[in-house]
Amino acid sequence: MMPKFLINEAAKEDEDSISGIWNSPCSVVPEKCFSMRKKGKLERTYSQKEQLAFQGVPYLNANDEQSTEVNFGCSEEDAKVRKLILVCVHGNETCGLTAVNELIQVGWFQHQNELLKVKKERVKIILANPRAVLEKKRFVDLNLNRIFQPTYIQNNLSEIFASVPTKYELSRLPILTKAIEWCDYLIDIHSTSAMTPPFVICPSDDKSELFAQTFPVEYMIKDLSKIVQGTTLEWATRLSKIGACVECGFHFDLQSIMVARQVIERFVTDQVVTQAHNIVSCKKSQLIQKGFHFLKKVTAFQDVKFNEVLGEDDNGPISCPFKDGATIIMPTENPIFGEEAWFWGEHKNRIQAQGITSLS
Repeated sequence: MMPKFLINEAAKEDEDSISGIWNSPCSVVPEKCFSMRKKGKLERTYSQKEQLAFQGVPYLNANDEQSTEVNFGCSEEDAKVRKLILVCVHGNETCGLTAVNELIQVGWFQHQNELLKVKKERVKIILANPRAVLEKKRFVDLNLNRIFQPTYIQNNLSEIFASVPTKYELSRLPILTKAIEWCDYLIDIHSTSAMTPPFVICPSDDKSELFAQTFPVEYMIKDLSKIVQGTTLEWATRLSKIGACVECGFHFDLQSIMVARQVIERFVTDQVVTQAHNIVSCKKSQLIQKGFHFLKKVTAFQDVKFNEVLGEDDNGPISCPFKDGATIIMPTENPIFGEEAWFWGEHKNRIQAQGITSLS
């Protein structure tokens, strides 16, 4: 449960105001009281009195480029295990940022700090896309989670910067690639634009699959990194790192913060329960083309039949191309030209819970 001093039941606010979890005092700007709405209904508010009380402990702050990274645990020289947590690779997905700052606020990280030193572990947490957080956007100029590719990383970045100096996300890329190279384990925390149960995305190697099974979510998605190029997870896999991307739920659902906190706690403490998961293999993406729109309500992990029509664009109807049908993965609520409307998937099997395991 979130500590009571972090939650105050709904107060009266302007019902026409647009709000979201990025407006909590634990995310971007801790100076104001903001409200929380879900499906048009005002549900919770953080009060002016419930401000962060970090008491000198570093925390993540999108307003300050010098406060976009925090570290806990042993010194760099003593570290035998290096863990990386990325939050806000997409600026409008702030559940991870809020979860980190809440855990700092209640003293959880400070308590873990001594235990990490004993285990000779170091945890690095990076607010990946601070300007997009401030602008409440998925990205400023480029989708940061599509540019972890050799074209941008290895092929003379100075020339790329010279030719496209306004591309903000390129300026963040060296920081993040260096961090991924540094780590042994990685989690990248996201949320979704449409209502969806929490799920974890993992590479296809055995170690990452076992790692992904430890998180408290219902679904595990395999093979998506084969479909989508340039993600943090794909780059980590290229470097033989063990990693997972956790989608914690809907952007504007407070439960996504709770899921993010549980994911972080399990990752940092190193003692994790292997969860039961529904396994879905990603088979194909459905890109958004000119004229795209949905023709019916499409929900996450919905099963659809062969030739069932879900939407259309200027090229005509969009229907399920798989004879055995498919499962819908990550349908978008906010279509962006050139990005994915959803992914086509296939249910595999269910992994049962297996008790306690350890990363090390």
